[in-house]
Amino acid sequence: MDLITGLTAVSVGALFYTVKYGADLARSRPRRVAHESGHALLMWRSPYIHCERATIVSNLMGTDGHCMGLNQKRETVGSVIDSAVVYMGGLAGEAVAHGFYEIGGGSSDIKRGRAELRKILGASPPTLRQAFALAQKRIGDDRRAFDKLRSALDAHDTLEAPQIRAILGPQR
Repeated sequence: MDLITGLTAVSVGALFYTVKYGADLARSRPRRVAHESGHALLMWRSPYIHCERATIVSNLMGTDGHCMGLNQKRETVGSVIDSAVVYMGGLAGEAVAHGFYEIGGGSSDIKRGRAELRKILGASPPTLRQAFALAQKRIGDDRRAFDKLRSALDAHDTLEAPQIRAILGPQR
């Protein structure tokens, strides 16, 4: 199922995964770990975004985790596309780790990714699909680092930049 089709099938998909896995998938720990690890890995590997923190700790305002990064250069087409890829990295991380993704947990990522692309490209949903596919490919190509990051985030709940550096090496 592609991303846009997934948006239209979210209620059916959420029901299926809830029945299949017996829990609210949007709040499941393994899903959140994979989601935030996807963001963090792509942010860390981006030449445009400086990763400061990844956490699966809820902020009690509806967010069950987040990655904090500072965009270094937003004015280029490359940096905007990279930002969109990082936003799609959460859902891509879920897809790589579990074979599926839960739209409910990444709806704000989709909105932000689409907004990033529209800044420069006036992008339509197919470009967002391309950002998702690129995120999924980058995570898959760096699977060993992704799995190390997931393991550390699962063990510690929050990783700061020095801890991420110890796992992934110097940031690009």
